[in-house]
Amino acid sequence: RAMIQESKQREEQSRRNKDNQNDDDENNELYKDLLPQELSINETRHLLRTKGPEAKEFNKNNERNFGNLVTTAEYYWICLIFLLNHLYLKYYLIYITVSVMGLTVSKVFYCLHLLDVVGRFATLQNVIQSVTLNRFQLLMTGLLGVIILYIYTVLGYFFLNHYFEFGEQDQCATLVKCYITVINIGLRNGGGIADKLKEVTYEDNQSEYWARFAYDLTFFLIVIIILLNIIFGIIIDTFAELRDTKKAIDEDMGNKCFICSVDRYTFDRNAKGGFQHHIEYDHNVWLYLFYILHLETKDSTELDGIESFVYEKLKADDTSWVPVMRALSLDNLDQEEKAEDALKARIQSIENLALLVASKLNVSEAQT
Repeated sequence: RAMIQESKQREEQSRRNKDNQNDDDENNELYKDLLPQELSINETRHLLRTKGPEAKEFNKNNERNFGNLVTTAEYYWICLIFLLNHLYLKYYLIYITVSVMGLTVSKVFYCLHLLDVVGRFATLQNVIQSVTLNRFQLLMTGLLGVIILYIYTVLGYFFLNHYFEFGEQDQCATLVKCYITVINIGLRNGGGIADKLKEVTYEDNQSEYWARFAYDLTFFLIVIIILLNIIFGIIIDTFAELRDTKKAIDEDMGNKCFICSVDRYTFDRNAKGGFQHHIEYDHNVWLYLFYILHLETKDSTELDGIESFVYEKLKADDTSWVPVMRALSLDNLDQEEKAEDALKARIQSIENLALLVASKLNVSEAQT
C-alpha cells in the first residue's frame, strides 16, 4: 500500500510539474520577444517570484535588468530578508557587537565570547532549542503566572500588608513594590512566599491564622508546585523529544542506505560484502551527487539516452529514477532464492510421484 500510495503521489507531482512546465513554456513564448521595460510591473514581479532573478527575461544581452524600480526594489528586499533570517549571520553580528562593546565600553563583555561553545556542539544547541522551540507555550504559561502573582499581590496588599514588613522596611508600601516583592521572594524560595513573611500563631488571631494558612498554602500549590513544574516539564519534554529525534536520525543515517533506504541488517545477511560494501561501491552518495552535477553541467545536446531520461526527471523534481528499496545485490539474491525454491519444488514433486508409484505397485502386488 505504501508503495502504491507513493507511486500515486509521484504521478500527481509529475502531472503538476508538467502543467507548470507548460505554463512556463507559454509564458516564455509570450515574453521571449519583449524587453523587461516593455513588461508591466505585475508581469515582472510574477516572473521574479516564479522563475527568480536568473530568468532569461531579466538577463538579455548579458545584463541583468528588471525593467522597473518596483521589481528591482522587491528583489533587493528579498535578498535583505534572506540575509537577516540567516542564523549564522545573526550569530556573527552579535559576536562582532560584543567584541566592539568589549573594546569601547568594558572588557567584561569579552566573557560572553565563551558562549561560542554552544554553536560547536549539537547537544548544547538542543538545550537552547528546548527553550526556544516551544517559546509560545512558555510565553503563555509565563503570562498566566504573571496574572496569578498579581492576584496574590492584590490580596497581600489589601488584607495582609503588615506581614510584608522585613526589619524596618515595608516591602508592600505600594502595589508596584508589593508586586516586585511577591515575584522576587515567592519564586526564589522553595516554600513560596511564606518562608519570608512574618509568622502568625493560632492563639494570636484565629481569623488571620486561617487567612494566612489559605494564602500560603494555595501560593505554594499553585505557583511553586503546579505552575513552575509546568514550565520545567515543557522544557524537559522538548529536550527529550529533540534528543530522541537526533538519535533516530543518527540511527537512520548509520543503518540505512541513503539511496535505496534498505537497512543494514538486510545487506549484512543477504548481500556480498554487507552494508559497508554496498554504501561505498553500489550506492555511493557522492557518486550520485557527481552524476547529478555532471548532468547539470553537460551540454543537453550531448546527453545519451539514459542521461536524457534522468535529466528530464531531475528537471521535473521526479525521484522515480532513484532505486528506492531496490539494489542489484539483493536482486541477484532474489533470483537465486527463486531458483532454489523452484529446485525444491521439483524435488518435492518427484518425491510425491515416487510415493504415488510405490503405492500403486503395492496395491497391484496385493491384488495378485
